[in-house]
Amino acid sequence: MNHNAVLKRGIESHTQGRLEQAVADYSQVIESASAEDTELMCQALYYRGSVYQQLDRYDQLTEDMNRMIECRGEVSAELVAQAYSMRGESYAAQGKWVSAIADHTTIIESLEGLPTGMILSALLCRGRLFAEQDRYESAIADLTAVIEQASEHRLPAYFQAEAYWNRGQAYFAQAEYFRAAQDLNLVISSHCLGATTQQNAEELLAECEKQLRESSD
Repeated sequence: MNHNAVLKRGIESHTQGRLEQAVADYSQVIESASAEDTELMCQALYYRGSVYQQLDRYDQLTEDMNRMIECRGEVSAELVAQAYSMRGESYAAQGKWVSAIADHTTIIESLEGLPTGMILSALLCRGRLFAEQDRYESAIADLTAVIEQASEHRLPAYFQAEAYWNRGQAYFAQAEYFRAAQDLNLVISSHCLGATTQQNAEELLAECEKQLRESSD
């Protein structure tokens, strides 16, 4: 059996929206490659987990990510980080904030040799989660770290814009309207985050400016 060919077929089915066929192909690779190629098995687990994520089948997703994480030390750190990231997203979708934050923290603090982009992505996700819990100081600290390092490591402009957008909202929640306005202006001028976010940023900026005018009267 050509495991790579079956995995490729699964990815094609996945891309075309034939999700059950994709699951069948990924499962075939997982079951037959487990004793021969741990890295390939974990790739198939990750892709199958992404299908389960689309279908909101969180228990099955978590089981697949757990199996990947159990292979830590046998497969690349990047694959393990992807498992923690997807499981963290799953926990967040279910409102399991503590578990979600713990998974992203593991990526940030406990996995060696990861590309900077993966670490900053985890910081961005954790910053959003802190904000969801009204832990604004922690959110701002994570998002500031993303902003400071994103340009240094030449990450895409949208990545930094996303951090400014989330930090601007955190500043607004703390009634730090001047700082919020600075971040929101950068989001708006970047034109990186799509029409809906652009409009939301413009509306929030208008509210910041209103609050600043009222405080100066």
